Amino acid sequence: MTDNGVDGYLAALQNAAEMVSPEPEDVPNVITADPPDNWVLATAILGQADVIVSGNDHVLSLKRFERTRIVTPAAFRAMLDSHILP
Repeated sequence: MTDNGVDGYLAALQNAAEMVSPEPEDVPNVITADPPDNWVLATAILGQADVIVSGNDHVLSLKRFERTRIVTPAAFRAMLDSHILP
């Protein structure tokens, strides 16, 4: 993929993005091995995310949290390339 292609993906994601900021009481206690990772989950739930894209093993090990699918960057790229989104 060219730099322009990457820039296009990033621009599309930024245009579709909604910024959210969870409050401490919104943070679940799911990932006990690394509690700060739970903020990722809280942000996804508050933002009603379809997908969390992560390279973090603690987050990835869940595979799904509530309605949100959790995938690696490579898996997300494959989803984009094949136009298959959750």
